[in-house]
Amino acid sequence: MLARPEDGTFTALFIRRKDRALAGLDYTPQFTPDPAAAAAWTAINATPKVLAEDGLHEVVSVPFPSVPGAAKGFFRIKLDLRQL
Repeated sequence: MLARPEDGTFTALFIRRKDRALAGLDYTPQFTPDPAAAAAWTAINATPKVLAEDGLHEVVSVPFPSVPGAAKGFFRIKLDLRQL
């Protein structure tokens, strides 16, 4: 997580493979105010922004949504493997 004190927003960062499509990998960033509630995880529907890359991986960011009334938030990556 990356906080921006000037505007109070947060950005979630993660690393993904550059060859994810060829490998059949789907990365879905998710957030929740309550990680104990399995149904509370919600997909972040923003297009990830590539911040850095090397030959194999990319560091990407997505905006972390604010949850009204929540004092905290949690982030994870759901990784699905598609049948090729």
